[in-house]
Amino acid sequence: MKKLILLTGSLLLAVLAMTPALADRAADEVLMMDLTFRHPFDDDFFEWGFCEDFIEHLQQVDSMIFLAEIFRTFKPGGVCRLTFPSLDGQLAHGERFSDYESAQAIKDKYYTKYKHVHLYDKHEFEAICR
Repeated sequence: MKKLILLTGSLLLAVLAMTPALADRAADEVLMMDLTFRHPFDDDFFEWGFCEDFIEHLQQVDSMIFLAEIFRTFKPGGVCRLTFPSLDGQLAHGERFSDYESAQAIKDKYYTKYKHVHLYDKHEFEAICR
């Protein structure tokens, strides 16, 4: 089974630090690449994969390129588990963009603090993944 694990900078370093056996093989088995460009894998290559807390750090158009490459490189019926904070999930706490100060507080809390660029909401993400 071909598996794909997509990690970003500090998360990759943490996994390598916690997993000495993986760290020993990292030079041969860890591929570093820019996921906003064409992935160096054949069509229908992977059966399973996961990507954790990544796409919210991309411009929307770059995340769409990434998702298109996931669809291209995964076999029909393959599964790629994506985790990311959603806009609707963040705003479920009752905060509203009612004035400049509240909008700036939301920006600082959900975007600036974590260097998020784009937070999908459920409907937007579903529309892109059709």
